[in-house]
Amino acid sequence: MTLDWDSSAQLYQQGRWALGEGDIAKGKEFLLESYHRAPHYKTAELLGELFLEQCEFLDALKYLSAAVGLNSRPFKSRYLLARAWLALEEKEDAIFNLEEALRLKEDFRSARELLETLR
Repeated sequence: MTLDWDSSAQLYQQGRWALGEGDIAKGKEFLLESYHRAPHYKTAELLGELFLEQCEFLDALKYLSAAVGLNSRPFKSRYLLARAWLALEEKEDAIFNLEEALRLKEDFRSARELLETLR
């Protein structure tokens, strides 16, 4: 398999534009194609966030987990992953990811506030 970074970047931009215009379905379509051509953490994170917002929690876990693996400082991905785990009523997994997010970014207020509600 050959990675196609140029077309992946172009599709990512088209996806962001479509989302900005309110076309969630088209935005998701562009982002999925971008990710499949050349996986990048920003694309995975954005897809995970979209799936999370649409209550498609297993897909959210898939892409947010990928984002964690593709990024050297995935504090936002960890936070979003925690929210997905919470939606699936997996409190311990949520706590673990929030603690990891805070380990990477100590001043991450949203992660700290959510963690405090779980303890």
